[in-house]
Amino acid sequence: MRLLNSLVVLCAVFAGCRPRPDIDPIERVARERGLRNVADTGAFQGPAREGRDSIAAELKRRGERLADWYTVAAVFGDSLVVFHVWDRAALAPEARDWRGGPPGSRSFNADYDLRHHRIIAWLLWQ
Repeated sequence: MRLLNSLVVLCAVFAGCRPRPDIDPIERVARERGLRNVADTGAFQGPAREGRDSIAAELKRRGERLADWYTVAAVFGDSLVVFHVWDRAALAPEARDWRGGPPGSRSFNADYDLRHHRIIAWLLWQ
C-alpha cells in the first residue's frame, strides 16, 4: 500500500498534475440550484430552447452581458415555458438570505408563449 501511495505521488509530480482551481462561488451556487447560464446556447433542448433564445436576444437588446445571467425553465403543457432568471448579484454568497434577491438585483421571470413564439410577460421579482 505504501508503494502504491508513493507511485501516485510520483505520477502527480512528474505528470504535472495540479489540483483543480476552485470554482467561482457564483457558479457553485448556480450549479447547486440547477441553473444554466443564458450564454450557453446548448443549455436547453426542445421548447425551452426557443424561449432561451428569445430571452438572450432581449437581454442583448437591453445591453446586458449574457454571461451575467442564469436561468431554469419550467414547461407548462404545450403552450407556456416559464423562465426564472437570476442575475449574478442574486447568486452571490452574501445574497443568500434575501427573498427575491438582494437590493439592486435585476432578476425576473419571463413567460414564453410557444404558440405565438414570443415573450408574453417579463416580471421583476421586487
